[in-house]
Amino acid sequence: MTDFQLPKGVTGFWFYRDPPPAESSEAPRADPKVFRQACHIALRELGGRVIRSVNAYEGGVHNFHVGLVELDRDRRQAILCNLQASFVGFAPYSDRYPLGGPPEFLDCPELAAALTRYHPYTILSAELLNTRPSAEHLVHLGKAELQEFRHWKPDRLGDVIFNRWD
Repeated sequence: MTDFQLPKGVTGFWFYRDPPPAESSEAPRADPKVFRQACHIALRELGGRVIRSVNAYEGGVHNFHVGLVELDRDRRQAILCNLQASFVGFAPYSDRYPLGGPPEFLDCPELAAALTRYHPYTILSAELLNTRPSAEHLVHLGKAELQEFRHWKPDRLGDVIFNRWD
């Protein structure tokens, strides 16, 4: 999976003299209202419901929006959406999101398809999110991001993309 490269700004970190990632990145920033709407529309389409949503940096340090959703009575999931790059991943539901421990990433094709019918999110597979970061993945990250990467030593690409670094 070395052909995947993280875009500059994906971590949400930059030095104060650098332009913010949204201004220097080609990746579209994930608007919290659009994400919330996409979750509601997708879940309505699938016959489910949004239990709650939390915006990035709301109530703590996390660089991603979270949609806690119920697909049906027996299936609850978390939708994670990176603020800077509009990357989306899926994890098991937890009342502790977004501030709990690192998520277990999983695939949810039906939810992915419904979300992308409403908005052009980039859906990331569990396989990719669970991949160990390599130098090839990090080539576009800024100096501040690489500094944070070295400090936090994430085990998976998903831990870089959906982080709780402060």
